[in-house]
Amino acid sequence: MADETPTRFFIVGDIGHPGVHRARVAKAMGAMIPALNPLFVLTTGDNIYGEPTDNTFEDLKTEMLDEVPLPWYVTLGNHDVGSKEFAWHMRDYNSPEHKWEWYCPSPCYHLNTAYRTTKGPELPTYLDILVVNTNKYNTHAKAGGVSMGLRWWGDQKKFVRNHMNTSRATWKIVVGHHPIEYIPQGVLEHRIPGIRYIPTTFMKGGLKSRAKGTSMRDAIVDTSNLYICGHQHLTAHFVKEEGKCEFSLIGNSSKVEDTVTLSGDERASDTSSSSSDGDGFKSKLKSKFLSKFAAKTDEDKYASFWHSNDTVGFAVAEASYSYLHLTYYSVDHNGNVRETNRQSITRPK
Repeated sequence: MADETPTRFFIVGDIGHPGVHRARVAKAMGAMIPALNPLFVLTTGDNIYGEPTDNTFEDLKTEMLDEVPLPWYVTLGNHDVGSKEFAWHMRDYNSPEHKWEWYCPSPCYHLNTAYRTTKGPELPTYLDILVVNTNKYNTHAKAGGVSMGLRWWGDQKKFVRNHMNTSRATWKIVVGHHPIEYIPQGVLEHRIPGIRYIPTTFMKGGLKSRAKGTSMRDAIVDTSNLYICGHQHLTAHFVKEEGKCEFSLIGNSSKVEDTVTLSGDERASDTSSSSSDGDGFKSKLKSKFLSKFAAKTDEDKYASFWHSNDTVGFAVAEASYSYLHLTYYSVDHNGNVRETNRQSITRPK
């Protein structure tokens, strides 16, 4: 008989910006634990901005971890893979008092195995989750998981294909930091062909790998139901083709895109926000223009398309043998939580 016992977990992304925004997100998550009974928290990377010091982790602990007493399984973002940052992530942290644990067993790892190793029980067989290292152009975080050699990117793609092709799970999920599908915002990062390859479109591969179907995108899309990522400071859900791999972007758990003007005490405490009325006005215009441009250029490409960048937030995944739901939540500057979108992932035939 199929296992219909639901499995739930939180998803947060780009949590490294310290301050009241991520603290409100964590408090909202903590308040939901009794009703949801989630097993763990999954991050989509950029867990730290700046120097990895004891104070950095103390801030993260106080503002987020202490509020959410669960195992935290970590994905590495581009801000996490300098030599010091990488070493910082690879340490195991825990708090017997507050009952949270922090795990990054490898840059690329099988979350089911990590959960069994750290917590004891197995995750249900209907669920299979791989965490991958999408920092292709960083030299510090190649080791672990798949290969120590110069071809670690290619080896990781093979690892994804081999693992997911042999998996019998109903729901096959890959988690990384960099998007495959994204909201166009920055001119250099998203608009200019050639230049945008290194920060953005490398996941889709160059001309040769696209023609051969050997890019990281192909390895994920060909074998999985869902790709979860962060990097952009917003939430989004893309369905490129019905019945194929869907894309979830959760990168707004400590800040939102700089194009969004925050209000009141949020602006005062967020160093990325504009400080002058003129800058705020320009940000509003830019945000308005880009949101229209994104809607114009992106919605036509997708069978289903949704995004939000108005405030910080998180997501909850709920899976059983017969369904996989993603529910996106926003948290405003007063700490009020609102469900902003709910997606049901298409079950493979």
